Amino acid sequence: MIDAIVLFEQMIEHPLLKKQAFVIFFNKKDVYEKKVKKVNIVDFFPEYHGKPQSVSQGIKFFHSKFLANVKERKVTSHITCCTDTNLMKTIVAAVVRKESVKINKDIEKYLKEEKRTYEQYKREPKLLLLGSSDSGKSTLLKQMKILHGSGFSKEEKERSAVNIRKNIYDAINVLVRECTPEKYADLFKALSELDEDGSSALPPEMGEHIHNLWNEKEVQETFARIGPKMLPDTTEYRFLKADYDPTNEGKLEFNEDVLMLRTVTQHISCNVFQLDRTRLHMFDVSGLKHHRKQWIPYFDDVAAILYIVSLSSYDQTMVEDPTVNRMVDALVLFDQIVNNPALSKPDIILFFNKKDLYEKKVKKIPINEFFPEYQGNYS
Repeated sequence: MIDAIVLFEQMIEHPLLKKQAFVIFFNKKDVYEKKVKKVNIVDFFPEYHGKPQSVSQGIKFFHSKFLANVKERKVTSHITCCTDTNLMKTIVAAVVRKESVKINKDIEKYLKEEKRTYEQYKREPKLLLLGSSDSGKSTLLKQMKILHGSGFSKEEKERSAVNIRKNIYDAINVLVRECTPEKYADLFKALSELDEDGSSALPPEMGEHIHNLWNEKEVQETFARIGPKMLPDTTEYRFLKADYDPTNEGKLEFNEDVLMLRTVTQHISCNVFQLDRTRLHMFDVSGLKHHRKQWIPYFDDVAAILYIVSLSSYDQTMVEDPTVNRMVDALVLFDQIVNNPALSKPDIILFFNKKDLYEKKVKKIPINEFFPEYQGNYS
């Protein structure tokens, strides 16, 4: 009995059970009524002052023992005999009736709160970011976090630092293998000792070596030849800053490092930003071709679609299909979105992104090599 009292007190004081209603069943009434006439309660509980053979006073005593330390909690109790079917039927029906009233009230309260939350959500504007892979959707989302959010969390910074190093490793592997591999055997050996997933920090001397590697003539020529097809457009930025420790949160340029980070979006994310008095929901979805069917559920109630195009992609091919030009894919996809009956209501905003990269590239790579119908000049 003492063990039962202690266990009950632990349960009723447990933080996870603070909202639950408690019902105590004082069971085995039939066995108790026989025993109390032969075995005195006071022999085991000296604090009992009732009549030695009183069934009701004994029950009252044990009831008080269980509720002695209960504060601000409503506890109901029943005297039961689980082998008495008729008695249990009556008691359980009474408990269910009483608890069902409370449960119904809780459900109604929950539904009202959910309805209020949903109605508020319906009123708030939603912006859907669309575009082909590597157009810059995720970068725009990062800018929103910097400008209108709380910036990047410690976990995001640590994850970004890992991906930044991975960007560097991947670029080196592609570039150097296209050069004269044996010439850079020492670099490959040093890289092989680091984790390819970017979890190992770059040693200071390694960063400086990579920085200098970028200035090698063969590397520059190789980058000019294969860069647009095989490497991210931030490769030059990564090489020039390879000696910078991106895990140092004290450096202001970390935001720029995160913005210049290239990772493939594999999932759908929703971020909420407070713009003055307006809460804006911004959805970012994967631009990979085989993920585009996942966009459909997010078309409902969208106020506007922000379609992002990479201007610098006019000479690049898709990762999923090297036979398809990225700009052509962006054009086809945009046409499908604009002419989709399900998207007749949302406004469509067209962002021509990566202006800085485009301005450099267009002076070196003529547009009409990929779009013969282009009749403009090259400046």
